[in-house]
Amino acid sequence: MYGDFAAMRSTSTPSRFATPVARDCCTTSASWAVPNSILDKSGLTPFSSIAAVAGAHHEKLDGSGYWRGLTRSDISPAARILAVADIYEALTAERPYRVALAHEQALEILTREAREGKLWHEAVDALRLALAGAGHELAA
Repeated sequence: MYGDFAAMRSTSTPSRFATPVARDCCTTSASWAVPNSILDKSGLTPFSSIAAVAGAHHEKLDGSGYWRGLTRSDISPAARILAVADIYEALTAERPYRVALAHEQALEILTREAREGKLWHEAVDALRLALAGAGHELAA
């Protein structure tokens, strides 16, 4: 549901991303209702940048992501890291419609996306090292 709200935050967002749920929950000024009020506490460090990071974690370095089509120079390192973590979690989690992928399968997908210029390869490499350090057997 967060993505629905993120789509409405920008008035330049293509209407194909604006779902009825998002339209019903948002104000006429095209800002999100609840998530922004929770996350965007400008005076509360370290929480001041959470809304920006969360709002950009579906973006891809080559501009093919969503909601705003941001590119490498517009995506913070924190959002780049969160993007890799979010995709990894989505791939390795059991879903009602599919089984979870193995760690190595998820890393293959992430590595391919990094090679294609979509994801930050430093974050993918760091994840690989963290998984190996946690005792997951990974192919070289």
